[in-house]
Amino acid sequence: MISLDANIIIYSLNNDPDFAKSSQAILKRAATEGAVVSTLLYTEVLAVSDKKRVKDITMIKDFLDGLLGVSYLAVTREIAQMAAKLLRENAPGLRIADAVHLATAVESGAQEFWTNDNKLKKIELPGTHIKLLGEML
Repeated sequence: MISLDANIIIYSLNNDPDFAKSSQAILKRAATEGAVVSTLLYTEVLAVSDKKRVKDITMIKDFLDGLLGVSYLAVTREIAQMAAKLLRENAPGLRIADAVHLATAVESGAQEFWTNDNKLKKIELPGTHIKLLGEML
């Protein structure tokens, strides 16, 4: 099982000229292997995609709800505690949203967390490897 950062979804949804193809390849893996994401991803994608090319909120919701193999996991006490630990260990610089996404990956047992955020690569997670989208190019 894998886990995804919001930027993977945003690149695919917005048909980003540089990263759409690799993002879509990761989403195909999610459909076959399964993926878990934080429900916070929903908020991020709705907020950021609305500012970019896709303005239709209903279309964005339908896209998110239709992602095959992707399960949304609510923030539990364990995820919140792991996110707080990551924030303490990686301050300054780690955003709360990123800490929640990473903690969700760890707590759900995901083997990989896919992102395109280079600053996350330096963070060490127990049992989860951080993979950069650029590594696929």
